[in-house]
Amino acid sequence: MVVILFMIDYSDALIIGGNVYGLYAGILLEKNGMDVTILENDLYNSMMVSGPLFFHAFSEDVKKPLYERSLSIYNELRKNKKGSFIWPIELYDKLRKNFNGKTLNFIKVESIVKDGKSVKGVRTNKGEINSKLILVLDGIITKNLLYMEKIDIKSIVMEYGNVIAEIDEKFNISMFNEKIVFNDKKFAYFSAPWKNSRVEFLISLFSEMAKEFPGIEKCLVKRVWKSNHDHFHDSLPRIGNVHFENAYFLAGYSRYGISFGLELTRLITQLALGKPTDFDVSKILF
Repeated sequence: MVVILFMIDYSDALIIGGNVYGLYAGILLEKNGMDVTILENDLYNSMMVSGPLFFHAFSEDVKKPLYERSLSIYNELRKNKKGSFIWPIELYDKLRKNFNGKTLNFIKVESIVKDGKSVKGVRTNKGEINSKLILVLDGIITKNLLYMEKIDIKSIVMEYGNVIAEIDEKFNISMFNEKIVFNDKKFAYFSAPWKNSRVEFLISLFSEMAKEFPGIEKCLVKRVWKSNHDHFHDSLPRIGNVHFENAYFLAGYSRYGISFGLELTRLITQLALGKPTDFDVSKILF
């Protein structure tokens, strides 16, 4: 994995958010002949110490096709390797090999540089970068940037999400929302709502798990992951341009992680390129 640390002053497209989705969007834009630069505030924190990305099955009329299409992309990227979760860095490394653009790390986007109803570029802690197209693929950054511009998406709610503990032992257990959902090799995973992430809850959870897997209560927790979630009142994500003609935002999907993320990324690049979407996005447009 190569991370470029020098600044530039222009790129055909800027992608704010250097995670899996930023890379995937970059690859799609490059296929359309664009020079792409990805800006990331802290790649290590974003990718390498993040918790596993879970796939969940959905039945709702909008969520189910988003889930199925994202899963199809996921399987294609992983060459149909089976599994209901993946560590972000694994998928990041696979995508990085197919991305030819620049990734600028430790870049904090401070504000939008406007030109009327268009965005000229962004101002960062390392200088200004101009671009004819901007994609913001992080809901919290979307919220902050629009708030600074006095464009408040009031229905975006930020909340603390799940805490996920990784146990470095022989047990092949994964738990999500206090239910075992997946078995994988040599790690055990479980997650719980943030409000239940106190030490006493983790102890009680281990005790419950020990009834089915004796000895697990003696394991050492290797890592605990916790994150912010952004979501809307209807629990559907949002994509599209808000106020600015050439700036596209994605938000409200983080509680679903990769379950929707890859498909949403593909759709937002279609919108940004002015192409007809091959999926009905009317219910998820800003």
